Amino acid sequence: MYNASPATHLEQEFDVCIVGAGPVGLTLALECEASGLSVLLLEAGQEHPSEIPPELANIDISDPSRHAPLNEINYSGLGGTSELWGGRCVPYDEIDFERRSFVRYSGWPIPAAELDRHNEKAAIYLDCGRHEFISAISAWDQAPEISCQTVERLSSHPRMGRCLKSRLQASKLITIRFGEIVQRVELDEQTGQVTSLQLASGLSPSARLFVLACGGLQITRILLGLQRVNPQLFGGSEGPLGRFYMGHLTGRIASIVLHDPQSVEGFRYFQDADGYWCRRRLTLPAPTQQQHELLNSAFWLGSPPFHDPSHGSAAASALYFPLGLLSRLKYFSKDFISFHRGDTASELKAHFANICAAPGDMARGLAKAAYRQLSRDKLKPFFITNPRGIYSLHYHSEQIPQMSNRVRLKPASDRLSIDFNYDEQDASSVVRAHEILDRALRRSGKGYLKYWQRPEDRETHVLAQASDGYHQIGTARMGRSEQDSVVDTDCRVHGMKNLFLAGSAVFPTSGQANPTFTAVALAARLAAHIAKELRSSLLVPTLPNSAPGTKPQAA
Repeated sequence: MYNASPATHLEQEFDVCIVGAGPVGLTLALECEASGLSVLLLEAGQEHPSEIPPELANIDISDPSRHAPLNEINYSGLGGTSELWGGRCVPYDEIDFERRSFVRYSGWPIPAAELDRHNEKAAIYLDCGRHEFISAISAWDQAPEISCQTVERLSSHPRMGRCLKSRLQASKLITIRFGEIVQRVELDEQTGQVTSLQLASGLSPSARLFVLACGGLQITRILLGLQRVNPQLFGGSEGPLGRFYMGHLTGRIASIVLHDPQSVEGFRYFQDADGYWCRRRLTLPAPTQQQHELLNSAFWLGSPPFHDPSHGSAAASALYFPLGLLSRLKYFSKDFISFHRGDTASELKAHFANICAAPGDMARGLAKAAYRQLSRDKLKPFFITNPRGIYSLHYHSEQIPQMSNRVRLKPASDRLSIDFNYDEQDASSVVRAHEILDRALRRSGKGYLKYWQRPEDRETHVLAQASDGYHQIGTARMGRSEQDSVVDTDCRVHGMKNLFLAGSAVFPTSGQANPTFTAVALAARLAAHIAKELRSSLLVPTLPNSAPGTKPQAA
């Protein structure tokens, strides 16, 4: 049943009740279905994704410059925030799971291999091709302090609700209820068993097992509401619930200059043998991170800043002039426009000189921009090369876990209050990672970094760009003890027999990668555990037409 009608009272007991129909919730639902389990999927939004309901977006942010408003970054509906997702797929690194002496509160209670075995299913659900993310490039072997082997994959169908809609409609085991907001969790304190969920609609569905998969902040909101009724839960008010809120640091502080302009071919988008778009990243290997006590970071090359004519690119100079028009087009982001427009007036004569020197290059650049707009696909790779080998260097860096980064409930309300900031170590690590990359490039003769600020201003510039809220990591972290974590190694809430959490909220550290791929792999792992646990108490037959990890088809 694709969707229960509003009149349905959901009197049956489902095997599993999942809250949230984003990438994690959909993966869980379909993997449970493949094991023959009946699933109730509750989604706060309607079938077609849109901004989250006002009552869920209503939050107080201590520093709005550090955290984006929820109505801009979270969507509800079938597929959830995948409707806004950039489609970038890359797993967490092995070092992200390790205890590092220079990263307080680091270390996962499970090894990286526990998730690696589920990467194939994550790649299938996210439709990014093979689960292969390492590709050697021998020409850069002379720079051992850096690695050029990590490959990021782009999903071909990132809007998961649209992609999986027909499969969900055909399911006989998955019931979906749209417009259902969880107000309260009903807990039997004597048995540690969740008996039902109280929904805003007045319904109280029951299930043998419940999973909250509705995004980091909404999961935390529901659990904080449960703690308000049961103050001793989750280690009490000073416990880990709502703490360690993390995201990433991302931005640009330098250009990378390649001595051989042709070597950019190793770093621009390419299609693999199956036609999936990929992009190579520059990273710092684990020994380099350990030696220099650095947080995990990744770099990639982007089009040169259009406003700076020193790139020598006719295409980039030609695109500088219509930036005002591009800002009104749907498929060019505000960040893209702001970065390429620059903060000061540009040298127009130099731009015209670039254009006159290579009019064919100019035409190809304008054609690329037009194609990206007309294709109505924001994920089409857009990259402008230039004859001088100058490119913007993007970074994406880990944020250190901090207890003071905290999510709370406002007194006598369901409104969230968010304290979120960055540490000096976060910014210092980004700058030092750039310095190591610069030294490695110079020693190997491959190139160098051209910084945009004086040395004493670089950390300040990193912090000025630091803002998140998209990734919502760590507020219900995984661990072995209720004193320092909210869920155990199976993602089961400590002290509760049948309540589980899924998504980046349980990640103990944020790593250099965006969390979507790892969150979906963790969801596949959780679904396998749920099926095993429920089978041990009641045999559940696997339906012959339910193949685990079946490749999703676009609707």
